[in-house]
Amino acid sequence: MELVPMLSVLTGAVAMIFAGLLFVRVSRLPEGNPEMAKIAKYIREGSMAFLSREYKVLAVYAAVVFVALTAAMGIHSGVSFLAGAFLSLLAGFF
Repeated sequence: MELVPMLSVLTGAVAMIFAGLLFVRVSRLPEGNPEMAKIAKYIREGSMAFLSREYKVLAVYAAVVFVALTAAMGIHSGVSFLAGAFLSLLAGFF
């Protein structure tokens, strides 16, 4: 049974590496003509503003769930939830 948790961690690590590689690949592509670059800038600013606001809301939610999980199931469950939440947000950022 110890194989399943290790496979979960390994799968998550591979997914994060893949997401990082895709991020690097896409960020190196040209933005196009000046009008396309201007639109891309607006989209980037809007998405970063959205993510910033979303992360602030999710931080409060994650803290509440962490406390509840820790109280109900122990520190390992709470820390596992926080690690999963953090990695999910990191993948969303990429």
